[in-house]
Amino acid sequence: MSRHEILIVAGFTVIIILNVIMITTVFQMKIIVGSVEYLEHELSSLRSEMSSVHWQLQEQVEQSQWITNSSYTISKVEGVTAFVDIEWNLRELSPSAEVVLFYRDNQSTSWKEVIPNSSPSLSYKVQLEVPLDGNYETKVVAKSEDVIITEPLVELDFASQLKGRIDFDVYVYGEGKENNINIHVYNPLDHNFLVEDSTKLKMKRANATIFVNDSVVETVNLLDYLEENQWNVEEDQDGDALEYSTDEIISFNTTVLLEDNDDIVKIEVHVDDGLGLQYKYIY
Repeated sequence: MSRHEILIVAGFTVIIILNVIMITTVFQMKIIVGSVEYLEHELSSLRSEMSSVHWQLQEQVEQSQWITNSSYTISKVEGVTAFVDIEWNLRELSPSAEVVLFYRDNQSTSWKEVIPNSSPSLSYKVQLEVPLDGNYETKVVAKSEDVIITEPLVELDFASQLKGRIDFDVYVYGEGKENNINIHVYNPLDHNFLVEDSTKLKMKRANATIFVNDSVVETVNLLDYLEENQWNVEEDQDGDALEYSTDEIISFNTTVLLEDNDDIVKIEVHVDDGLGLQYKYIY
């Protein structure tokens, strides 16, 4: 064979090899795609089965609970005292049993008790008067001659919810002996369980004290820098606001001159709200 014929044969051979490789690759890709689709189908089936099992377990748990439909609402607030309405149903009860609600502050070891009115429908409601600066646990106990049944009711974690509701941001920065200080206080007034009386959440006192090496160099009434930011919570079909929420914002800036670059700046911010609760931040 001539050199030209050899090159033609080699070219055809390369083309055939490349076609075989492409066909093999396409075939393998189809197998991989099919496997992926199969796995996706299996995962979807598994998620569906897990969801079904989850709901079945949840239903079984609910069916095993003695207390059902438990809830609480704060009907009013006087000072730092909250009037809390607690409601619940019992799944069953012995005719001779007496139902008692027990509650206590999480920091206490002693329980207080309230006896609700008897209810043929096994629906109960009591009102508690508790300070908002505490967290409380409650339980229901049914006593009869033969047996005592007890089960937790609701957690009243008022102090935990209120403790972190005010945000403080304090920044100290600068070069050399000149330090810039920014103090920001953000007070949201749309708290979940006090929406109807959110004015009690407003700041009544807000002070900042600036120290340099433990000596007071400036005391500021931050309420002089208070602004209110209003934003709508919900809109109707025409885009008009149906409800507004107002947040309180404080922004204060100042400059402190240091005598030495190693001087230590310390800032304390104190806030009291309309409930009488106190909040403190130290930088």
